[in-house]
Amino acid sequence: MRKFAGVLLAVLLGCSAATEAFADLLQKGDVVYAMYGMRGRDKEIYWHNMRALPVLVPAGTRATVVASTYGDISFQVGAVEYHLTATAIQWGKYFAKNIKAVNLEKASLENIAEGMSKEDVYVIKGCPAYVGSNIKSDRKSLDQVLKRDVWYYSNTTARIDTVVVFSNGKVQSIQVHGHNKKV
Repeated sequence: MRKFAGVLLAVLLGCSAATEAFADLLQKGDVVYAMYGMRGRDKEIYWHNMRALPVLVPAGTRATVVASTYGDISFQVGAVEYHLTATAIQWGKYFAKNIKAVNLEKASLENIAEGMSKEDVYVIKGCPAYVGSNIKSDRKSLDQVLKRDVWYYSNTTARIDTVVVFSNGKVQSIQVHGHNKKV
């Protein structure tokens, strides 16, 4: 019954089959891997990657699901338990069930460059704050984020500092605002 309800919810929300399956199968005790360096404060992981915050969970980090609902997930890395507020259909933005899905070579890079793929940028910079003019990425699945051609990253909650524009799935331009030199 729970599986049927999860699939029905995902279908009603218009998500891809891959994201539906991921959301429905994520259970207490499951092992997952961080898709990118997750940033946050204390033990709270934020839904987008604000560069002003420290990386709490590096890309590729193995984590164990402690609890999950359709709006929250708690996971443990070593002895530390973290919390992320995200709906089940969005978990694929943050976690992979197989370490091979995380590009650790790209994750070790600090900067992005023209010609990189959307997937490369995602692994290096994490989830953008916006995926279009005034379109927050917080309620978008990974598939929905990857379909957008303009990503906005912020340094803090109040300021966009980097805009990445894609064409044919590759970085066409990078616009940096303020004094940040690293992209």
